[in-house]
Amino acid sequence: MTEILPPEIIEQLKTKLETEEKTIREELEAIATKNPRVKGDFTVAYPEFGNDVDPDEGADEVEEFANVLALEQRLEDRLNHITAALTKIGEGRYGVCDRCGKPINLERLEAMPEAATCRSCQ
Repeated sequence: MTEILPPEIIEQLKTKLETEEKTIREELEAIATKNPRVKGDFTVAYPEFGNDVDPDEGADEVEEFANVLALEQRLEDRLNHITAALTKIGEGRYGVCDRCGKPINLERLEAMPEAATCRSCQ
């Protein structure tokens, strides 16, 4: 496939993606454990503040878990998009919309290098 973006631009975006991938993995590892059976999947452990029967403490545990679970899901989703973009770079398919097959605008890729669709298809 003919490259739509110049190689030096692709390399810059690849570096940006790899840096973001590392940061997200570190953030995920701080709040969750990696699932060894499913690639790219992390699991959040339920927080244990104590064994007291205090209803306020139980509510705090549930709220904390819900917040961490939501964060884990957002980070995992972003990590999966970044991984897909890096795979596309390796296969020479980066910068092409997954839906319509047209080039993704460079400004969009610079703002969100993991973008899989053009602005029209988003």
